[in-house]
Amino acid sequence: MKITTKNEKSYNPAFTSRNKAIRTADLICRKVNKEFPVFSNTRLDAFNKCDSNIQMYRLRNAVSDVVGLLRYICNDIPEQLQAVKLFSCMKTLKSGNCDELAIATYNTLKLNGYKNVRNCWLYAYNPKTKEIKDLDHTVTVINLKLPENYKFHISENSDVKKRELLKPDNTTIIVDTWARFADFASNAFTKYKNTVHLYEKPSENEKILLLPLRENKSFSKTEAFLKYKYPDLLLKNTAANISKEDIAEFNKLGTIDEKYLDMVKYIKKHYLLKSSRKEIDAVADKKTNSQTPVTVKIFAYIKKVIDIF
Repeated sequence: MKITTKNEKSYNPAFTSRNKAIRTADLICRKVNKEFPVFSNTRLDAFNKCDSNIQMYRLRNAVSDVVGLLRYICNDIPEQLQAVKLFSCMKTLKSGNCDELAIATYNTLKLNGYKNVRNCWLYAYNPKTKEIKDLDHTVTVINLKLPENYKFHISENSDVKKRELLKPDNTTIIVDTWARFADFASNAFTKYKNTVHLYEKPSENEKILLLPLRENKSFSKTEAFLKYKYPDLLLKNTAANISKEDIAEFNKLGTIDEKYLDMVKYIKKHYLLKSSRKEIDAVADKKTNSQTPVTVKIFAYIKKVIDIF
């Protein structure tokens, strides 16, 4: 969703300072996570590879169904307006995966004056076998240089060609709000191979490459409303130039139909009966006392989901 900032006083970061660029990108990442404290079934999927149990499976299915409903609600909204609906759904339903968080991060960067920003899919390429592996993960990328006359990938259902995958340079920054970090691409790729729990993990001999996505159409009124509605996402206070009539229209667009809220209640009731919640909580309490750092991290996350979801 492309949003163009026309305010001349908006924040426009320079890449002359390595530390400042990363610190600012990381601040954006934290702002998005704070504004949208969502839970992710793909995070639970990744954790499930480390420590699988029936309680986690129930919780994963509940979050997955709510994320699916969120995407259904936002599906038919014109792309110039999708951010308004998506932000509202993430706020209300407290769910979202890497796709939703990347879209929120992309829009937030644009609201703060960043220019060369786009979302990308991650792929792993094996130089020996020539195999291309989809890592099933979306990130937001700053300062990715596209080759002249670059042809974007045609369809999500078609095979990705090696020529479509791009190698970042030493100024490219990955903002991965799902994994809660921002760093230069080379450092980020090391994290994906070692510390970040992706469901499809790249091996040491594979190269991680980026498949850039097309930018969505811009709409200045959408930008103005997002600045008005979510001021905490801004690095600098910027007055939103928007009328009361437009605010009313956008608020109406962001409203979630009661039938969908009832569906969410049903999903939670179906998967998370009181007995199930007690079982999950008991397992979480037991595992949190484990000495294994990964297991502690997993069940700390599960307890957080139980408390808020």
